Amino acid sequence: MPLINIIPNRVIVRVKGSSPEGLCVCLRFEMRSKNSFSYVVFIDDHGTASAHAEEFLKVFDEERQTFIMDYEDPRIVFAGKVTGRVLSTLDLQSALEAFQMFKGKLSFPDNYESRLREALRRGQNPEDYQLEVVTMQ
Repeated sequence: MPLINIIPNRVIVRVKGSSPEGLCVCLRFEMRSKNSFSYVVFIDDHGTASAHAEEFLKVFDEERQTFIMDYEDPRIVFAGKVTGRVLSTLDLQSALEAFQMFKGKLSFPDNYESRLREALRRGQNPEDYQLEVVTMQ
């Protein structure tokens, strides 16, 4: 029987050193089969961001229902690892394009578009930041 990893109840991201408020970070939840899931968070003025299971599982479930061949239930196939990375300018542009394509079809966090645009306007170089990702049960 395969090992079942419990999806975390909360994920906290901390930027080591200074970071601008609104820094856009993509969390990647690794799965044992099919595609992994991603969830975007924005760093606050204290250099942290957090996401709760009820928030990201809602998004993951919508993605699973929309793209049924690409994803499995994260509650069953979660591989136990969550990583984070600061989105680059190109990543932010792609995220905005995806938002335009899927708004009204998938849920997005409050002020998602304006926060992406602000991060894009300010510019983000992933190499300028170190992240710490902590999962909590």
